[in-house]
Amino acid sequence: MKLIKYDNAYADPFSTLDKWFSDSFFRPDRFSIFNDLAEQKTSRSVAINIYEDEENYYLTAEVPGFSKKEINVELENSVLTISGERKTKKDKSEYSESFSRSVTVGDKVNGDKVKAKLEDGVLTVTLPRREESKPKSINVS
Repeated sequence: MKLIKYDNAYADPFSTLDKWFSDSFFRPDRFSIFNDLAEQKTSRSVAINIYEDEENYYLTAEVPGFSKKEINVELENSVLTISGERKTKKDKSEYSESFSRSVTVGDKVNGDKVKAKLEDGVLTVTLPRREESKPKSINVS
């Protein structure tokens, strides 16, 4: 004998209300005519990739369309923060786009020698390891 689960959508009145209010009719941006069109701001997340070798840690971030002047890289209290902001004008509207991403790098990084390079929309941050955190080869006798 096969059992079939009975699903009565009308048994829970709150599920119907949740469905109604999640509908696009009740979205706050539905009446976009009331939004300030002169200055719209968008924020996005940046995809990053972290890898290492024996000498350095590397962080790459995809930031297409941003120039070197629009990107800020900071290392403070073992936290690497990459942020950027740019403003573009299209017709009579001005748009602002920004991003920010923070990564904890720990105490194994030599903060005085950190380098950042932007090439073809990819930001590469090189974080040199401290001497005491580099792997050491030990000879077996």
